Amino acid sequence: SSYIGGGLGMDSFDRKVDDKKVNVDPLASMCSTNDIPWPYSGDNDDFRTVPFDMQQWYTFQRSNTYSNTVKEYQNHIANTGDINTMAMYIADNPFVVEPMFHFAMFFFSIGENEKGMDLLKRILWVMECASYGSFLYGHERCDKVHLMDYYREENHVFFLTLFRLAQTSCMVGCVVTSLAVGRFLLSLDPMRDPTGTLMVLDYYALATMREKDVLLLLQLVDSNVIKVCLDEDEDNRHICELRDM
Repeated sequence: SSYIGGGLGMDSFDRKVDDKKVNVDPLASMCSTNDIPWPYSGDNDDFRTVPFDMQQWYTFQRSNTYSNTVKEYQNHIANTGDINTMAMYIADNPFVVEPMFHFAMFFFSIGENEKGMDLLKRILWVMECASYGSFLYGHERCDKVHLMDYYREENHVFFLTLFRLAQTSCMVGCVVTSLAVGRFLLSLDPMRDPTGTLMVLDYYALATMREKDVLLLLQLVDSNVIKVCLDEDEDNRHICELRDM
């Protein structure tokens, strides 16, 4: 993986990853099948609706320099509430997305929505530059489902930025954008839905006032493809179909 701005890149892996394959550099990928979370990794078909051979996982990667920069920010700036220092830190580190997201939330909290939206767009631009083309443009394929684990620290900001983009777009009447972003966000982890997109996706679909969006919502429920799973621990796991929510 190449690192945008020297810090942020992407890696991919699937169920078939095997570091012992011939002509495969074990250092080329920092992920393995052990990184696939439940319920996608489980052998129980009742919990898994995405077959193993269709799963293609992606995750953002941080270089050592980027990781050290994030730790420095978290230890010395993030919790101080000093907005001026945060702004100067972003100016010095224009490709580090974590402080940019916090700064965007500050602007939204004081009603400066336009500045907040500009920062969200810059975050997505940085992360788009760091992403594989197959991750961004391969969702039309029927033989692969592109997935990402929200609970990996490197992926947090991507999920949260998309969620805020959908939320703020709806606030200014751009519900078509909100629906598109919500659908993409849900597709990244449809069985766990870590950002709760399912709770608002129906509103976005109805608010567009377009028949095709309402039909999409009905097909989503009738297909029974998406099941919401709760993992409290290995002995206490639950599954819920959309009709039972």
